[in-house]
Amino acid sequence: MDSRQPLSTIDVAERPAPRSAGAFARLSIMLLLVCLVPLAAYLAVRVHGPQLEQKTFDHLASIATLKAAHLESLLRERQRRGRALASSPAFADLLQSLRQGDGERAAQAFDALFAAAQEEGRYDSLQLVGVKGDLLLSSGRRRSIAPETLSALSGGLADSGERAFSRLIVDTGGVRYVDVVTALPLMDEAGRDAPRFLILSVAADDFLLPLLRGWPTASRSGETFLIRRDGANVDYLSETVRASVSLVPRRSLSSDEAAVAALALEASRPGTARAMGHRGESVYAAFRPITGTDWVLVAQQACDEARAPLRNLGYSVGAVTLLAVLVVGAVIGRLRRLRDQTRQLVSVARSDAMLRRFYDMPFVGISMRPLSSDSWSMVNDYLCQLFGYTRDEMLNLRWQDVCHPDDIAVTADAFGQLERGESDSELIDKRFVRKDGSVLYAEVAIRSVRDADGKPEFFFAAVRDVSAQKAAEARIRRLTSIYSALSETNQAIVRCTSEDELFPQICRFAVDYGGMQMAWVGVLDPVSKWVRPVASYGAGADFLALSQVSADPHTPHGHGVTGIAIRNEAPCWMQDYLNEASAMPWREFAEAHHWRSAAALPLYRGGTVVGALVLFSIEVAAFDEQIRALLTEMAQDVSFAMTQFVKEQARAKAEAELRLAAQVFEQSAEAVVISDPDHTILKVNRAFTEITGYEDDEVRGLSSLVLAASPEDVERYPVMLEEIRRMGAWQGEMFARRKNGEVFPQLLSISRVLDADGQVSHNVAMFRDISEQRQSQQHIQRLAHFDALTGLPNRRLLEDRVSQVLNRVSRNSERMSLVFIDLDRFKNVNDSLGHRVGDELLIQVAGRLRETLREDDTVARLGGDEFILVLPDTGVKGSSRVAEKVMAALSQPYRIDQHELIVTPSMGIAIYPDDGANYEVLSRCADAAMYRAKDAGRNTFRFFTREMQEHSDRVLSLENALRRALELGQLQLHYQPQISLETNRVVGVEALLRWTHPEFGAISPSEFIPIAEDSGLILAVGEWVLRTAIRQLKEWQSSGADFFNPLVMAVNISAVQFLRGGLPDLITQILAEYGLPHDCLELELTEGVALGNPNEAIQLMEDLHARGVRLSIDDFGTGYSSLSYLKRFKAYKLKIDQSFVRDISSDPDDKAIVEAIISMARSLGMRTIAEGVETAEQMAYLYDRDCDEAQGYFIAQPMPADAFEDFVRNFRLLG
Repeated sequence: MDSRQPLSTIDVAERPAPRSAGAFARLSIMLLLVCLVPLAAYLAVRVHGPQLEQKTFDHLASIATLKAAHLESLLRERQRRGRALASSPAFADLLQSLRQGDGERAAQAFDALFAAAQEEGRYDSLQLVGVKGDLLLSSGRRRSIAPETLSALSGGLADSGERAFSRLIVDTGGVRYVDVVTALPLMDEAGRDAPRFLILSVAADDFLLPLLRGWPTASRSGETFLIRRDGANVDYLSETVRASVSLVPRRSLSSDEAAVAALALEASRPGTARAMGHRGESVYAAFRPITGTDWVLVAQQACDEARAPLRNLGYSVGAVTLLAVLVVGAVIGRLRRLRDQTRQLVSVARSDAMLRRFYDMPFVGISMRPLSSDSWSMVNDYLCQLFGYTRDEMLNLRWQDVCHPDDIAVTADAFGQLERGESDSELIDKRFVRKDGSVLYAEVAIRSVRDADGKPEFFFAAVRDVSAQKAAEARIRRLTSIYSALSETNQAIVRCTSEDELFPQICRFAVDYGGMQMAWVGVLDPVSKWVRPVASYGAGADFLALSQVSADPHTPHGHGVTGIAIRNEAPCWMQDYLNEASAMPWREFAEAHHWRSAAALPLYRGGTVVGALVLFSIEVAAFDEQIRALLTEMAQDVSFAMTQFVKEQARAKAEAELRLAAQVFEQSAEAVVISDPDHTILKVNRAFTEITGYEDDEVRGLSSLVLAASPEDVERYPVMLEEIRRMGAWQGEMFARRKNGEVFPQLLSISRVLDADGQVSHNVAMFRDISEQRQSQQHIQRLAHFDALTGLPNRRLLEDRVSQVLNRVSRNSERMSLVFIDLDRFKNVNDSLGHRVGDELLIQVAGRLRETLREDDTVARLGGDEFILVLPDTGVKGSSRVAEKVMAALSQPYRIDQHELIVTPSMGIAIYPDDGANYEVLSRCADAAMYRAKDAGRNTFRFFTREMQEHSDRVLSLENALRRALELGQLQLHYQPQISLETNRVVGVEALLRWTHPEFGAISPSEFIPIAEDSGLILAVGEWVLRTAIRQLKEWQSSGADFFNPLVMAVNISAVQFLRGGLPDLITQILAEYGLPHDCLELELTEGVALGNPNEAIQLMEDLHARGVRLSIDDFGTGYSSLSYLKRFKAYKLKIDQSFVRDISSDPDDKAIVEAIISMARSLGMRTIAEGVETAEQMAYLYDRDCDEAQGYFIAQPMPADAFEDFVRNFRLLG
């Protein structure tokens, strides 16, 4: 049968009437059980009384600690403000005015100082007190010193140099206040240190009482107040929740009413006590001394109010016990009559009916659970109401289903102890999960009900909702945490010197002390409106690197808590952050890190919003009114610190600039003179002494003209002063006189300094000795116009002198000669003896030229071994005589070290106005004449002629035309065949360069090749010849005709092109481009390539030979032939010059030379080829002498490529 069915459905059997003995026993048992009712109530009170009392003490201690910490923070702030006022520059100026006897100015400054203090906190008055207690200055409402404060001043505060707070003072108007006294050392008139005092008066109504009012929870008797000892009396400062603000009279420590105060004042540390309160009632109290003062903060609550829940519990337990006794008595009576199952069921049913009324009690949740099941057998309506379930839903749940996951183990352990019989009851604090998911904090009393055998049969549980109490405790903890964070922040503000140092600490305090999940500080970019994180701490701080925050309302990132706070310049609170639409851009981060509330508080620097302090909490609605006020105060304190940092930085910068200015003044390399508006010297620096020799005290008070070097400088002084008056400054060069009388040039600048009214306050003069600078300028001037080696005028000075001479001779219709001199073979001296000997030779040549010429004549060096003579009023005869004298002078031997040298000059002469009207034309003509002298055998001179001019003009025209010849396609290659005399076949072809100009016609290679070499154009022309010849050879070989395979292409290489470098790589590159082997190319070199640097030439030949390129010596026998070098050349062919071949049939000498060349080549393993073969007789002679190859007009003239191709196809020598 279901034990939970109504009692009316159970049949109850009649039992016999009890006997008198049994009735007496049952009566005795009932009386005993009834006696248990008060015992149970007493035990409940006895058991829960100490717990309740301890919770009350803990609650009061939290309140006392919280408010004491806040009060200490406020007191430190007032102390800091007193120190700040005492150390401010304005206060120092005020004291200076007092010492000077300027009382009116000191009073005005004191009023301004008090007004500045008022801007940062509410103060009643500010007073300055002398060492004897006399009032020196006063500002604010109070104009006299309280006797209580005077007694504190005379009590040793001045000697200790510390700061103190007075006791509570009531003035004649009934206004209560507290004096904050700061002792400071000042100089008295005798010059001895004497202490004085700065007193800040703070109204108690504005300073202390707001902190004392208020109680965290609803309470009739809860109150906080401050007490201090005053001899045998106690000073009270109190304002209860219900009472108006009033001053409690002083009470004697010996009276019973002051028992709490006596305990608090006698204790040296925080504590708790149960004693008699000041209202004459027993109270629970917690007290905490206020650090740095003789005040003690007391939080108390009447014992009657605090123990009211305990009395209610006793009544409830008594009532429950009484009902239980009745139930148990009924059950026992029934058990004795019912001995079978029916009697047991009837007993249970009756108990069930009786307990059902007990379960319906509306103040406690009650449940019953059999030992054999985890489900409840009965629950009352109040328990269902607490959990949010219906009764049926509750009866179908196990206790684990509504237990908080973190509390299941604790609850199971309690049930386990009851099941094992280790205890009859358990009292636990635990959490349940309601049907809506919210958490229920409850106090659960569990008792086991035993059967007749004493074994646990079922459990009885009473559940009391303590959520409100837990919430109140959590709120007190949060407030305590925020107070701790605020306190740590204020301490950090005192320690830190910059925002970079302060911001990370604020974030850490908000998390570690304030209970926040994450905190960060952002700084606003005033242009872009983006908020840049500068410090962060806590879980989820890494989101700042992955997200953006703005104060711009036109972007989605500007509608978050940070942007709203900065834009509105007011704190922004979001109590349900996840459900805020404006938090959408950051919702993913908020969910990941469990942020449920957010707050942003704007930060100010100098009254302007520059950023925000942003906080995140894991609790919904984490920011109540008191926490908001504390966080706002924290942000205000941080803003104050930011403003102070700026002021301190500005002050430090100003001090640094002053130090720098002083350092610059003393360490400047330039002399600095500071004078008054009348230019009387006030101060000079060390550089002035070093430059002039005058010490500072020697010139102080003298006029700035003390350094004037001459009367002329004194006469310039008024002009200089006028310019300073008009322009504000003057700069220029002047001469000055040192103390030793030495005159030196100085670069002087003078500037005037204006005061705030625009009047001249000082003049600053700076100068430096420029003696070395002038010497350097003179040296530079000489280097710019004279040759550094010989001391002769250089090209620049020469042009200037020629211009002057031309102007003079043209005015006087005179003539002038320009002589261009070049030393013959001077390069050999440098190459063989070195540049030192060459330089000494040039110096001696310059000396001889100077000795040879007249005073009006000019000799200049252009560079290298080139000199120019300028001979005014000299014609052909005169210049000839000068040239002969120069030749005679320069041709004499030179003795340099152990060397005796002889050099000769080649000279070219141009005459003004016959050969030109300016230096450029004359020098060009003289240069051309000098080269003609070189061609004439050197050691001579030549006058310029028209023929030279024409030749020079043609060379210049051809050079200019040649520069564009490649671009315009004017160059072509003609090809002349080379045949083998042995096989009578074409074995090679020589590529010959031709140039046809539209204006000049066909130009001989002998004319334009030297021009190309002199101008450097030979490199581009030579590369074009190589590339064109190799391309043509590739085209012939690709045609498939057998007579073009093999065929060697011979190309002439200039000595300039050969020795310039990079030729082997260029040839390899071109051959690779056209896919031809190296041995299909033959380079024809003249013997002259080895004259300049034979070793380099031989290296290049070896490189080309190693690559497979063939080399032949062109025009062999006509130039510088050295058999020692020839045998080292990697040549495979000698080319006999046509000058030997031309008369070979008639001139025995030519025959001998040709035979010798062929014999020598054969002995060296070389082949021979004769060029310029024009007759059959020449061909036959060469054939008879075993010459290998031949080319010339007898075989074929040079021809274009297509004509050469036809020639090769049809070639048959000698028919």
